[in-house]
Amino acid sequence: MKAADESAHAEEDRARQRIHELGFSESGTGDEAPIPAPITGTVLDVTTGTGELQRSLDNASGVATIANLDSVWVTGDIFERDLATVKLHQSVSVHFPAYPGEEVHGTVAMIVDSLDPTTHALKLRVAIRNPQHRFKAGMYATLQIERPPGSRVTVPIEAVLRNGSITEVYVPIGKGRYARSRVITGEEHGKTVEILAGSA
Repeated sequence: MKAADESAHAEEDRARQRIHELGFSESGTGDEAPIPAPITGTVLDVTTGTGELQRSLDNASGVATIANLDSVWVTGDIFERDLATVKLHQSVSVHFPAYPGEEVHGTVAMIVDSLDPTTHALKLRVAIRNPQHRFKAGMYATLQIERPPGSRVTVPIEAVLRNGSITEVYVPIGKGRYARSRVITGEEHGKTVEILAGSA
């Protein structure tokens, strides 16, 4: 009899504790209770429905996803050939189609260590400030990273010779003497084009 009484008291204590954990009062009659968030932020996703909160203490699933959007990450791809020109904390210009003509400045926050086997590119994260929360999750953006001074080689577009898949330029090898050299070209800038690999 004593054991049953102690068990009943223990069960009552557990029920009281759960009521307090859920934010209810023992004498209250309402079915709503505030849920304080651990951080100040914006609710991005609610992962429970009506009546599901009663199970939240018994499993690992969250009630909602909250994020501080005062600063956000913009992710992009960087190709292997450009890896040597990109460093952590390097300045990056970000352009959003949603805000044409506007340029936002950020910094390289992370470069992942493994290449994507399909695109052969590395994932890049750029941190930008977002005090007015204008930049939303899922927005498209273009990243522009300036190469360090002296790392870019350009030649006039008309100096590039194309023969099928082969691209060449003439390289001086002596007084009045030139030789053809295969190259890989990059972006065009007005009347010039970048040389990404080869001798020019």
